[in-house]
Amino acid sequence: MLTRREKVYKLSLDLWGALKGRMAVRYELESVDANERSFKTYGVQVFQFNDDRLIEMNYTSFNDQELI
Repeated sequence: MLTRREKVYKLSLDLWGALKGRMAVRYELESVDANERSFKTYGVQVFQFNDDRLIEMNYTSFNDQELI
C-alpha cells in the first residue's frame, strides 16, 4: 500500500464489524514523505479466517491522496 518512504505517519484503526470468521477494519493514515509532501490514505480492509484462525483471504479497498 505505501510505496514512498515516510518521514512521519499517524495511523488510526477502527473495528468496523466482525461476524463468523470475518472482520472488517476501517483505517486512516496520514503521512509526510522525505520531500515534506503530506498524504492521506483511508479505506477498509476485510479479513476472512479459516477454522484454525489463520487469515485465509484479505480484501483491501483504499484511496490515497496528496494533501495540498
